[in-house]
Amino acid sequence: MDVSNLRSNNPKLLAFLADNGYGKAHKQWIKRCINLVLTDGASCEIESYEQLYWFEVEKCGYVRECTRKTFKSVLGTVWQFDMTGKYPKWYEPTGFMAPPKDTDLLSDQFKSILEQFKVDAKGGGKRDYTIKVESRATICFLLHLQSREKRRIEDVCERDVLSFFYDGEKTIRSRAYVDKVLPALKTAVSMFGEPAADVIAMLPKMPRARRNYQP
Repeated sequence: MDVSNLRSNNPKLLAFLADNGYGKAHKQWIKRCINLVLTDGASCEIESYEQLYWFEVEKCGYVRECTRKTFKSVLGTVWQFDMTGKYPKWYEPTGFMAPPKDTDLLSDQFKSILEQFKVDAKGGGKRDYTIKVESRATICFLLHLQSREKRRIEDVCERDVLSFFYDGEKTIRSRAYVDKVLPALKTAVSMFGEPAADVIAMLPKMPRARRNYQP
């Protein structure tokens, strides 16, 4: 991988650590990871920081979880500085080798629906908390559709929709989930028209739960 940027700028990272009270052990780890990138990382066999991480874990026999965690954290600091020029902050994760967010797992079309829904909801004055709750429910619904190999609204059938609410024997999600995914599906109607309207029509007609109050 290309290590020219780190080769030129790593003294800045080391100076930052020295000026901001980082301990001797941490600075040694950083220096070790910088040297690792500039040597093994510069070889033609290594194409990314992630590949370098696994190469070093295997070469050094890092079997203890705490050692792997420390190594990944420190290599992540070097990765972040190299890729973005950002200096480390105490206890702030770098995102190195982090699992993808649920939104990143969505197909392009489903992701566009979610993003447009957030824009419309924000513009319509909906509270941030409500947008967050409805977005989470929508992501869960769309990922379920993808688990059934449906990545476009046009391909969704009634069985796909109903299987989100029923497991074949009992109800597994309530009317509240219908209400939470409906706003995003209405956004989808404005984007994709009839296919999205058909999906709304497929939502189960569940009664609203009512509380019983003692007289």
